Amino acid sequence: MIMMKKNIVSSFRSFLCSVLLSTVCLTSLLSATTIVFDAGGVLVQSKRGELVKKMLGKFVRYMLFSWKNPAHVKDLTFKVLENLYGKQVPEVGCACACGDGLVLPAAMCDWMSGVSTGKEIIEKTCALIDDGACDKMLGDKREKELVKNILELIFDPEVHANCTHPIPEGVRLLEECAQNENNTLMLLSNYAADAFEKIYNKQEMQDSIFKFIKPEYAVVSGFIGLIKPYASIFQHLLSRYNLNPADVIFIDDQAENIEAAQKLGFKALHLQHGNYDAVRTELRTFGVI
Repeated sequence: MIMMKKNIVSSFRSFLCSVLLSTVCLTSLLSATTIVFDAGGVLVQSKRGELVKKMLGKFVRYMLFSWKNPAHVKDLTFKVLENLYGKQVPEVGCACACGDGLVLPAAMCDWMSGVSTGKEIIEKTCALIDDGACDKMLGDKREKELVKNILELIFDPEVHANCTHPIPEGVRLLEECAQNENNTLMLLSNYAADAFEKIYNKQEMQDSIFKFIKPEYAVVSGFIGLIKPYASIFQHLLSRYNLNPADVIFIDDQAENIEAAQKLGFKALHLQHGNYDAVRTELRTFGVI
């Protein structure tokens, strides 16, 4: 009888321990947080100085011989792309834009979503310019050449890789988030597949950003055919990883992306003017760092 009681007590203790262990594990899972980072403007940036250096000689020649300021060339290039391929047809209430708010032409959205490669767009557009398709928009031969040069800056994956580098402050924030074992770190970014591959394979990227974000947690527009700020890319993220938006913190530097994420129930943090301390403070209020 005494032996039976001891066995019952022992069994109860084992049962109690298993319940407590399960509760601890469940609590850990419930407290787990997914933190999704944007890439451009948050974790990486293109060095303007390197881009200017690459184009400096061409800009100088353009000013000397055309007596025009080349500052308008970005807007002009976008207009050329819209003239040839059409304007972006955005989802209701949102459009894919540059960091400065300029709405991207349809051709750039096709490039970032993998519909067209950068090489295809460069070759086709340059051929159309040479054939006179944009003569009414482009004043002379020098302006045509300048726009063709800008197309290479925009769409050439090698140029992107060479001029794109980690943002130290962004990497520091990423590392702080990685120190909490309950955090799963992800990437959600608009990048053409070929450009992203070259950037991903750079040693400085492997030693910083991708030391903390596993490749299987990098969701990139060019590989899935979806782009921010459209709701479909956020829904893809939730479905692919079986996430509850209320458990996801999304960090981005563009207002339209933040707004789109918030509408779907994400905790969205807007990185404004490179103020990482403000984002860090909000992350602390969520208890994730």
